[in-house]
Amino acid sequence: MRVGQVKALANDAWHSDPGGFDSGDLGSVSVFVQMHRMNDPRERKIKLVMKPWACVKDMKDQLQAMFGIPTAAQQLYYKGTELANARNMVQCGLYADKVVVDLVLSANGRKNRTNLFTIHPYGNHVFPKSIMKAAHLAMQGLALGFTPELAMDGTGGTYFLKDPTQRKVCCFKPQNEEPFGPCNPRGFVGPLGEAGFRKGVLSGEACEREVAAFLMDKDHFASVPATTLAEIKHPAFKYNDGGAVLYKMGSLQEFVRHDDVASDLSPSLFTPHQVHKIVLLDMRVVNTDRNDANLLVRRRRTPDGRAEHDLIPIDHGYSIPDTIEIAWCDWCWYNWPQLKVPLSDEDRQYILNLNVEHEIQNVLTHIPLRPACRRNLRIAGLLVEKGVRKRVLLHDLARIMCREDLDAPSTLEHLCTQAMHHAFDLHVQPPMPSSVKVATTEPAAGHTLPASFASLRINTTTAANTPSDNDQHLLSLTSPVGFWASLDPFDNPRGKSYQGATPMSPAFTSPRNLDPAPCLPTWEQLNQGFHADAKELFHSTSSSFPQSPHHPHATTRDLVLKALPAREEKHFFRWLSHLIDVELDQILDGYAATQ
Repeated sequence: MRVGQVKALANDAWHSDPGGFDSGDLGSVSVFVQMHRMNDPRERKIKLVMKPWACVKDMKDQLQAMFGIPTAAQQLYYKGTELANARNMVQCGLYADKVVVDLVLSANGRKNRTNLFTIHPYGNHVFPKSIMKAAHLAMQGLALGFTPELAMDGTGGTYFLKDPTQRKVCCFKPQNEEPFGPCNPRGFVGPLGEAGFRKGVLSGEACEREVAAFLMDKDHFASVPATTLAEIKHPAFKYNDGGAVLYKMGSLQEFVRHDDVASDLSPSLFTPHQVHKIVLLDMRVVNTDRNDANLLVRRRRTPDGRAEHDLIPIDHGYSIPDTIEIAWCDWCWYNWPQLKVPLSDEDRQYILNLNVEHEIQNVLTHIPLRPACRRNLRIAGLLVEKGVRKRVLLHDLARIMCREDLDAPSTLEHLCTQAMHHAFDLHVQPPMPSSVKVATTEPAAGHTLPASFASLRINTTTAANTPSDNDQHLLSLTSPVGFWASLDPFDNPRGKSYQGATPMSPAFTSPRNLDPAPCLPTWEQLNQGFHADAKELFHSTSSSFPQSPHHPHATTRDLVLKALPAREEKHFFRWLSHLIDVELDQILDGYAATQ
């Protein structure tokens, strides 16, 4: 006899006196277990087919077999009442078909164990809503014994945290497990504040760059997953010499479910908007590591049945460097055809509505940035804003920022060099390869220099004969000073980077600021084991630069990582703005000539 027929015959008697009903004729009963899952608006249920005489313990055993959830951690509720393990379905009132039972996970079976894991925000950071939900599910998974899973690829410590159903819900990257961090699990060990795999980002800064990229993605335009700084404690993390289980600070990012990565698909499958949003983000944050493995792809169906692919960018640890040396191979999208398609009106308006200074100040309220890094954010924002306003193709903007030849400076680097020489009123025109076309120092037709620039013109008549001491220091550098060059190859940039910077909020009381141990070794410590000839050679090189802050050339030295003097920085950006205008107008003239 079918369950539906039995229900029709029993009617009210079924519900009023379930104990007196002959359960042998019932057959199987479908019970749906409700589990509230992340990012599942339908809140799908787990279907279990049970016999009426089966106990609640049998239901829990099935759930354990299906999802690995220990029975001691399961609590089943029906109409607000917890179901006892020894009672059967009929005794619990679960004799109707398609009854919904609520499953609540607890750690009752682990009350006697020491709590070795926890997740909470770092400093005064606040979890975004999606991160808060993911952290709650991750805590349930940790309580059930699901340890953080170390990612198989990558050069640093990247851990996936799972929910009670063993699904990945968030990704944690500890600061001291970054490449060349003291606890790196891949063997790339070093002190915090040391140069890493990418020039311009020190070890220990990648977690902050992950948060900065999320903050720079205003209104979730580029689909950067929610990211914040968090502190997590768990014995599965890497600790040196079997040390005590301590809190680890790092970036906590929402895990995004995806179907592919960009390296598995042809770029022709991506719409111009999807590519443009990634390109604009990478330019604005000066991302030096955009490969096709950190572009996630999620497929979706449009109302007319077509398949579209959404791009989701991750891994922004090597963004916002103190350099702007970007090679063409650092951006996987550099030669994609979508870059030659003009921006849509919506994408263009988004960029024009941004305020670069407001965006930078928003980042600084959450994480610290060294002066050179802040300056490069302004430079990139200035170029992108002017290029979009003048309707220059992203392909040409990328060519301005990138090095076609890895050993030759890019056009943007040349423009920065020119602007820096103008700002400090130096009397030397920096040498430039003849193969590289850059904007001239004289205004192009239709452009008039501001009156305040009159005193900043380059004097080319005396440059070759009477270079100043400042000029000699600048010309001895292989890169423009103040953006990525270092006057002292054995200087400790980390120790200087935060001095004199914008006052920090308690949100980023970073271990790097409190503990002087992770600083780079001094020159005296490094040269102890050098051969005498090498020691003399390097000593003569480094000693040629001013060492005292009271040295007459200390201002030039401070350009490396400290903030420029207010007057010079103002003149620098005014000159750079003019030079970028000239360069972009030359590109527009090329457009007109080809039409």
